[in-house]
Amino acid sequence: MKKLLIILFLFLIKTSILLSKENEGFYLECKTKNGPTMGYGLMPKQNLVMVPHPTKKFDFVILNTTSARYEFEYKTSFANIEISINRLSSELTEIWSSEDLKKKNCF
Repeated sequence: MKKLLIILFLFLIKTSILLSKENEGFYLECKTKNGPTMGYGLMPKQNLVMVPHPTKKFDFVILNTTSARYEFEYKTSFANIEISINRLSSELTEIWSSEDLKKKNCF
């Protein structure tokens, strides 16, 4: 748990530095009552998203932008995660899928 918090802290620092220099992106943080806090640095002008990565601190993935949503997908060692963010309400939807899950789980 300490490693995850350290990684998240470093991710936040790197994101804030990168976004302050570029001023073309923003940071979205997803908080739940009982679950972990996840954050994503979105850079729509570059079509990139910074996502947390357990071994590399963060990783960059492609951002797909529509008039209503931001969408991106990334892989971890145990699942493929699809993220969809409503641009008007900021509602974040995660879809986890893997061979171990045997089906898709939506959060």
